[in-house]
Amino acid sequence: MTVREATQLDFEAIYKLLASLNSTTLSKSDWKKITEVNFNTTNNHYGYVLEINDSLLGFIGTIFSERIVNGETLRFCNFHSWIVDPAAKTGGMALLLKVLQLKDHVITNFTASEGPYKIFQGLKFKEVAYKNYKLFPLQNTEVISKFKVLQINDNNSEKLLSHNEIKLYNDHKNFKNTQFLYLKHGDLGSFVISKKRSYIPKVFNKAPILKKGLKRRLSLAEIHYISRPELFFLGFSKTGIALKICRRLGWSLGVIVADRYIPEINTLKKKYYPSKRPYVYRHADNDHIIDTLYSEFFILNF
Repeated sequence: MTVREATQLDFEAIYKLLASLNSTTLSKSDWKKITEVNFNTTNNHYGYVLEINDSLLGFIGTIFSERIVNGETLRFCNFHSWIVDPAAKTGGMALLLKVLQLKDHVITNFTASEGPYKIFQGLKFKEVAYKNYKLFPLQNTEVISKFKVLQINDNNSEKLLSHNEIKLYNDHKNFKNTQFLYLKHGDLGSFVISKKRSYIPKVFNKAPILKKGLKRRLSLAEIHYISRPELFFLGFSKTGIALKICRRLGWSLGVIVADRYIPEINTLKKKYYPSKRPYVYRHADNDHIIDTLYSEFFILNF
């Protein structure tokens, strides 16, 4: 049994394993994207494979990134798509242990199903404490006209964003359904990265034909990164500004955001939105440095 770094030549065998997942709706071209992304880190491979008698029987995907946090460069490894052929089930832990050997990286996982999650608990992974909420734009009617709501693009990114934020923008700008917003108030600005998520209000459940037709039109903007959250939510607490934000975020009906970003003192009208999966991590003192950028949420459009 051998565990080694995955290469481009391994993709066909890896895809056969991934295609066996009954729950996946991703095409071969979708999965191919995991082999093509490199965020210019010291690690340039996309995962590890398990080989037994020259047959590829397991895979665990990795997404490497480097971030400057409090003036210090930190290395991250987000892993995903942990899959092993039933004939080599005992080799699954060998794949995971290969990732855990990256002691100089913060290790994260955002899409674990129930079985792997129990394994992570046994290995003393920590869980990010968060609850998601829906925020709709009908908030306080007061309007603060000094707020400017701008979409970030190649023409204005260098003018509005810091050096670190420009890297975040450039690293994520080519991913499907990704949106970039800049909320400006005086000399301060709040940079937001979100992804569009389909959202059909329950009122349409009794009209399946209409519901199907609206699926591609109605959405919420799920926030994955936000700087100066206190400034962003000050703006969103005013209906006029919130409507501008939703319009700039692809005419979204509202936003999905984790409570860990929402300031404790606020007047926002929000509604609990059940989270799909727990977020877990290792090799970090706390979850303050954990966000969901540089993950399968972007590369695979989860």
